[in-house]
Amino acid sequence: MKKIVLLIILTCLFSCKNSQKESITRQKETEGTPKENILKPKTEEHDVKRQLLKLTSETKSNIIHCENKKFIIKVDRLKNGGIRYTSWNKPKTISDKPNLLLYDGKIEQQGTGGGYHYIFTSGKWSYIIENNLMGETAESMGIFLKLLNLEEKLIYSKMTNLTTKKIMI
Repeated sequence: MKKIVLLIILTCLFSCKNSQKESITRQKETEGTPKENILKPKTEEHDVKRQLLKLTSETKSNIIHCENKKFIIKVDRLKNGGIRYTSWNKPKTISDKPNLLLYDGKIEQQGTGGGYHYIFTSGKWSYIIENNLMGETAESMGIFLKLLNLEEKLIYSKMTNLTTKKIMI
């Protein structure tokens, strides 16, 4: 009888140790090695830098660079003749990976006053940057972001124009 009890106790003890070893092994497999943990952020940072370099290399000139409390937005003329919409959700900056990239936008001139609308679509969404050079009031002039979902206006926000800001020394 003593031998049976001793055998049961030893079996339980070994199974507990094996289960602990399995748990530690699983944890190490999911965590990765310290070198992998160090390299992963650097690889992600390198990928972001590569993407930003690609974005810069395909740009011919900047048309609009603006911001509001939520977004930083750029509309660029590309070397291939197209236009691109790039947007960052704040607190990100233009040095970070963009939250939204849209290509193949359309430009619509508004009347003879020289205002332009830059229109980009993605599925049911339309992103419109209005550059209103003329208006009945000062508030109706400037750069505006209009966001539509199935033609329903969700956002209409005046933007701060960053393309004309100069640093005073």
